[in-house]
Amino acid sequence: MAVISVVAFQVKPGRMEDFLRTTKEGNRIVEGLAVGLRSIRVFRSMIGGPNTGTAVVAFEYEDLASWGKTNDIEMKDPAFLAMMANVAAADSPATIVSRELFTETPL
Repeated sequence: MAVISVVAFQVKPGRMEDFLRTTKEGNRIVEGLAVGLRSIRVFRSMIGGPNTGTAVVAFEYEDLASWGKTNDIEMKDPAFLAMMANVAAADSPATIVSRELFTETPL
């Protein structure tokens, strides 16, 4: 059963290109650590009322076990931890708004 981890960001005005560049760099780190990662996709809210300017990064994993193993690995990796510190820095191009985990429900 597929699992999707979604991180939503509010991108600071005029910083979308910076956000996309740093997201590409971060994705390379995640891809090197991930277990059972199927895809990483970025979505931008184009017409979203108060959510205009929001971008989400969606990480699709094979199952919950893959997602959990990946998290365990990430929390021990110096490059991943440094990336997360940069995301939280005042000069970051975006602020994390939310993190959610979805599991696929077969119909």
